[in-house]
Amino acid sequence: MTKRSDFMKLGSFYTKTYKSMPYDIQFQSSHLLYRSGLVKLSDDGSMCYSPMGALYAKKLEHSIRERLRGFMEFGLAGGEKECLAMYHQELKSYKQLPLKLFHATTFENDDYKLKEGLFNPRLFTNFVFTAFAGEQAAAEIGKELADALQGLFGEVGLELQLLDSDGMTSLVWKSELPLKQFLKCNSCGFGGDARHIKSGAHKAKESEELLGSELVHTPSVGSIAQLEEFFGASATGFIKTLIFEAGEKTVAVLLRGDRNISIGLLAKHLGIDPMEIKMASEDKVMEATGASVGFAGPIGLRADMLLCDEEVIHLKNAVCGANRTDYHIKNVTFGRDFKPDAVGAFKEARPGDLCLYDDGTLEALNGIEIASIEIKELGSAYLDENSKEKRLWSVSARVCMERLISAIAEENMDESGGMVWPVACAPFEYYVIAGNVKKPEELQLAEAAYNRILERGRSAVLDDRSERIGSKFIDCELLGVRGVVVAGKLASQGMVEVRDRKSGSTCEASIEELADNLY
Repeated sequence: MTKRSDFMKLGSFYTKTYKSMPYDIQFQSSHLLYRSGLVKLSDDGSMCYSPMGALYAKKLEHSIRERLRGFMEFGLAGGEKECLAMYHQELKSYKQLPLKLFHATTFENDDYKLKEGLFNPRLFTNFVFTAFAGEQAAAEIGKELADALQGLFGEVGLELQLLDSDGMTSLVWKSELPLKQFLKCNSCGFGGDARHIKSGAHKAKESEELLGSELVHTPSVGSIAQLEEFFGASATGFIKTLIFEAGEKTVAVLLRGDRNISIGLLAKHLGIDPMEIKMASEDKVMEATGASVGFAGPIGLRADMLLCDEEVIHLKNAVCGANRTDYHIKNVTFGRDFKPDAVGAFKEARPGDLCLYDDGTLEALNGIEIASIEIKELGSAYLDENSKEKRLWSVSARVCMERLISAIAEENMDESGGMVWPVACAPFEYYVIAGNVKKPEELQLAEAAYNRILERGRSAVLDDRSERIGSKFIDCELLGVRGVVVAGKLASQGMVEVRDRKSGSTCEASIEELADNLY
């Protein structure tokens, strides 16, 4: 049987480091994680943790769970949504609340890109902390989760931005190489993914005089750019009509001419999955408009549902399609010329938009979402202490393991070309080097130092491989171990060299003095 003290001796443990990264990945963290041998990558985007990498991942998982105590782990052997429903559907009384659960889950990422490395791999690992509670308690738990995660991220050297939007909090790490654009109000904490958050509506001048609508012949003028040139006007004065197939329905959405649709907001309004929405085919467009693509408009449109972005209702004397090939209508105004089935926020937010909650404007924030917290009302109810029926709420915090490890590596690189892992995710505090294992005094002294560190309740790894001492130093730097103990040229005197890679301090000590010289 292998003794615990023998477990982390590299002479009998699988480890392999590399001189270079064979893939064109833009993040240095992925280069370091590959070169250190903590992860293995393939050109199809697949990755796995090596035995050494799994130790780092397990240590980080332990730190996360320590920060979020009180959540009971359960096994997930089916769909996440369905499994969680089995629990919250059984909650009928306030006496059962809050129920706090934890599970780890992996899911395939259809949008992976090899160049984005571990920030966007083929397979993601999420740690999910879910609580079921009443509305007020859910809000309190959400704040506790945010505080706990911020504390953890601060401990590992990450400064994350909290962006709040419509029950969703995104914890975003700033990056010069963002995966997507986030927006944040310049005067409050509102913000989120630009594709999914709502922004305020810019209003037209109230003094503008209403003009009578007029049909205009616009041969082969179907795009917004062509309309701007034809009418000599800005796209902000046009009404764009987009037609979608949403499930079994044909849905038309009216946007200002310079705007893009937010499929996320549209799906949320319709109460369906975004994957169920697609642009209408040419045949569907012809069926709804009686015209070719590029000439759709709200007047006389034959769609199951006509939705209007709130910005459009402020337009006066706008230009829109006439539902007739090669024709548009000018001087169109909401209310007088058309009435939609519903008005809402359907545009994709962008920098410079108004904040929904104050007088601020939205600014671009380039970053990567490391974690998120979502609070939402469920479709079930429970009885409170007064036997009154109340709606049940859920709070769900998700931490993406691969992104978190990558961000930690990005923030904790050092001048040596390696890393110094923070305590919260470092399985070893010390890397003990036997300079030349063929020299008994060096190997024996290294083993004695290794055992002394373990006796003091500290963690260590012993490099007792038959490698050059220079290679061992390089591997130590790649693995990011902070403390280094070297049994080398001073071994004949019974002395080891002790280094702190973070502070740069060094000293010499005997085995008896070693405990007093640990950082």
